Amino acid sequence: MSEVTIEALQPVMLVTCAWYAVSAVFLQLAGSGNNLIKDATPLHKKWGDRTFGNLVEQSTPFLIGMWGHAVFVSPPKAAALGTAWVVIRLFYPVVWAATKEMPVAITMPNYAILIWMYAVTAAQLSCGIDLRSWVGGFDTIGCILCGALFMALFFAVTLPTQRLMQQRVFPPAPEESAALLGRK
Repeated sequence: MSEVTIEALQPVMLVTCAWYAVSAVFLQLAGSGNNLIKDATPLHKKWGDRTFGNLVEQSTPFLIGMWGHAVFVSPPKAAALGTAWVVIRLFYPVVWAATKEMPVAITMPNYAILIWMYAVTAAQLSCGIDLRSWVGGFDTIGCILCGALFMALFFAVTLPTQRLMQQRVFPPAPEESAALLGRK
C-alpha cells in the first residue's frame, strides 16, 4: 500500500465541502417547509423532509466510504466517485417533486456508488484484490454491477423477508385490514 499525502486528499476534502453545501440547502428545504411556509401541504412538507432525511440516511456511509477509499485505495478515485455521488444527489428534490414519490432513479445510483467504494476497499484491504481490474478499470461498470446485485438482494431476500414478517410477526389488526380494504 502506498503512502497517501495530504495533497492527494485535497480533492476528497473539496467533495466533502460540496456534500456539506448540499446538506445545508437540503436542511433548509425541510426546515422552511415545516416552519416558515404557511399552509404548506403535507406532500410539500414530506418533499422537504425526505429530501433532507434521505441525505442524512446516506451521509454517514457516504463520508466514511469515500474517506476510507481515499486513504486505503485511491484518493483520485474516491474524489471522482464522491463527486458523482454528490452531483446525482443534487437531483433528489427535483425528481421527487416531479414524481411525488421516492426518486429511485437517484437513490439507486447513490447506493451503487457506495457499495462499489466499500467493495473495492474491502477487497483491497482483506485480500489484496483489485476489483477494478475485474471490470477493466471502469468504476461505472463496477457501480452498475453493484446496483444490480443490490436489487437482486432486495427482491430475493429483503422483500420476501418483509412479507413473511408482515404475515407472521406484524399482521395488521382487523380494523387496519378493513381500513386498507376500504371498509369501515
